[in-house]
Amino acid sequence: MLTFFTKKVLGMILFSLLVTSMLYAQKPFIKYGKVSDESLTMNTYPMDSLAEAVVLGEYGFTKFRITEDDGWQVQLEKHVRIKILKKEGLDYGNYSFTLFHTGLNREETTGISGLTFNMENGKEEKSKLGKEGIFYEEVNDYVTRVKLAMPNVKVGSVIDIRYSIVSDFISYLFDWDFQYQIPVVKSLYTAEIPRAFNYKELSRGYISISRSSETVNRKFQYSYSSNIEGGFAGGRSSGGTYEFEQVCYLKSYAAENVPAFRPEPHMNSINNYLSAIDFELTSYNPDYGIHKNFTTNWEAVRKQLIDNENFGTQLKRTGIFDDEVSMINTTTSDEMEKIGAAYELIRSRMSWNGYHRLYAKNSLRSAFKEGSGNSADINLMLVVLLRALGFDANPVILSTRDNGMIIPGQVMLTKYNFVIAAVKINDQYLLLDATDKNCPLNMLPPRCLNGMGRIISEDFTDWIDLNTNEKFEYTCLMDLKLDENAELTGKIQEARKNYAAYYFRNNYKDAVNEEAFIQDILNSKPGLKILNYTFTNIDSLYNSVESSYEVNISDQVAQTGNLLHFTPLLYEQIAENPFKLEDRKYPVDFIYPQKKKYILSLTLPEGFTVDELPENLKMSMPDKSATFLYSISAFGNTLNVVFELSIDRTLYTYEDYKILKQFYQELVKKQGEKVVIKNNT
Repeated sequence: MLTFFTKKVLGMILFSLLVTSMLYAQKPFIKYGKVSDESLTMNTYPMDSLAEAVVLGEYGFTKFRITEDDGWQVQLEKHVRIKILKKEGLDYGNYSFTLFHTGLNREETTGISGLTFNMENGKEEKSKLGKEGIFYEEVNDYVTRVKLAMPNVKVGSVIDIRYSIVSDFISYLFDWDFQYQIPVVKSLYTAEIPRAFNYKELSRGYISISRSSETVNRKFQYSYSSNIEGGFAGGRSSGGTYEFEQVCYLKSYAAENVPAFRPEPHMNSINNYLSAIDFELTSYNPDYGIHKNFTTNWEAVRKQLIDNENFGTQLKRTGIFDDEVSMINTTTSDEMEKIGAAYELIRSRMSWNGYHRLYAKNSLRSAFKEGSGNSADINLMLVVLLRALGFDANPVILSTRDNGMIIPGQVMLTKYNFVIAAVKINDQYLLLDATDKNCPLNMLPPRCLNGMGRIISEDFTDWIDLNTNEKFEYTCLMDLKLDENAELTGKIQEARKNYAAYYFRNNYKDAVNEEAFIQDILNSKPGLKILNYTFTNIDSLYNSVESSYEVNISDQVAQTGNLLHFTPLLYEQIAENPFKLEDRKYPVDFIYPQKKKYILSLTLPEGFTVDELPENLKMSMPDKSATFLYSISAFGNTLNVVFELSIDRTLYTYEDYKILKQFYQELVKKQGEKVVIKNNT
């Protein structure tokens, strides 16, 4: 808990809130409960005819307050108005927001109000949100989601919502989003910040945000309780009030006519691109009292983490693993085998509870005894074990893909939400995440492949690249026979390595049972019947997953007279170009390199011959980072097809987009070309 005033600093004051500061800011441009006829009768949004809903206005104001028990707090007052335009937009009538809590610090909401407006028979009708429409969902130990089910929402409705959140977490102000997946007519956010608090700002997205700032004087009045002082001259001091004037910075941020953000294929988290502004406390400099610095630079962040009881202090608990260290050292003297043994011990012993965390929840000893924990519990534990084995190991903090990309130039600790382990071997770092049961030693789970992470050591801190050289490798061999009824029978064999194997294992183990897993395959491939199947190496993480199917395939070969025609890649065909935009602002993110290979050997029945074949083609991007090969030939009654696709770069910028789009256009075109077979009987 950050409490910055003491009794002596403020003349023995015990705080209870009587804040008399004026609510001075750019005035709200929407008034709760007052909607225009134009907004009620609007059928489409003129600037975006595809919009299923539109935010007509969103206003937020953050101010500081003080309480006797909690010290400084921040309070957000928010008002949002949304117009429902289409059936697909009805979900916006179910509004939600989150409250955070950890230890003694928490956020609480007050003053929730909601109205739904409809135009009925030319008259405005409004329905009030009642208590029965407000729900509190405990998402996990740290997050509560508040859900508002607005009444009588239909196409044409306007919903009006306002609420307040009071937060103990003054290390950051409330973030503000200016952009959503529906357009926004106007958004305005104002923060009134006492001069003693210095926050850094981080802007995200591509939308222009206007800013204004000024200084204003605010009067704060506090009441304090009576107090008993000990000693010879002691006695009860009377309560009273204390009033002082504080200079505040009044900062406003606004955006108008913000377009809807529509996700595109092969995109990292949309949090990277939605226009928003974030804040984090860097220092506290009161007129009286102790000055404190927080995340001013990476050295300050390193010290803050190393000194934290639930991070750096946990790294000193090397005695936890005395028995395990003895066992590993007795088993092998090879360094890589020791690292592998440590990784497998933690990965197999610990069950991840699914929480992305920067700090251990409890002591590592108790987490190890319980056999479960969050990401920090498990991977800090791995660091401790590796250190106990004599390795140079340190934690690495990162932001997962769903949490958003880190901008290296910005020092904002609150943007990090995950911890992994780094161990130095032969002057190279090996990155390890022991939370995932299906991830081998040489791979990070895809959620961690997100730009740069930061090594945190007792002695230094530095950036480390999280990108991987391990590929998504998939090979498919199809040995099929075509019969007179245009059906295919035979065998399909698949081999998956690295990330291809990782996803297969996840899907297989997430299925209710093996029959359900097979049914999912059949549902995704029309006309396929699986007569028999085998899977190999499901639990052998360091081997490729092998699949073998005996199949019957119908409805993939079309017949016109005595001619049969089909696309030879069958279910492996990329039917359409994923890159449809003429221009794209956002990077194309493949996450990891890819290598895919398809080989078809098709035997034709007696009396059938190949009548038409596509031409062979080999194509590559100018920098050779992506290539594909299409080779097709016929010998007697056998048709042979080979297709190979290789993508060696994980990230393509907007400058590469048009070339990448053209590359895929040619790939899709070639895969869509048909083979024509003639029945000569």
